[in-house]
Amino acid sequence: MNLEYLASVVVASEVENELVIYPDSLVGTDSHTTMINGLGVLGWGVGGIEAEAVMLGQPIYMIAPEVVGYKLNGVLPEGSTATDLALTIVEQLRAEGVVGKFVEFLVQALIA
Repeated sequence: MNLEYLASVVVASEVENELVIYPDSLVGTDSHTTMINGLGVLGWGVGGIEAEAVMLGQPIYMIAPEVVGYKLNGVLPEGSTATDLALTIVEQLRAEGVVGKFVEFLVQALIA
């Protein structure tokens, strides 16, 4: 299933005659649910009972994790690939013990 069809990405509603815009969220039971985060949608992977409760209209309560910034700039060395970059970033994040946290990438521009 394509999760991007289930999420609006940005939700707009009117509150007290003012337009309020906030990011969408999605709850799923698949291990790949959190990949929706790449589209700017906050995706949570949960168990079957929790997902069933949400489908029946019950709220889901979660503590927002700490946000960790990762500054990325410069040019990849000759012969490096996007896979090399991704593996290096994951290695560095694991070495710093970044688990169960949101990672925000701070990027001016990427040069291909």
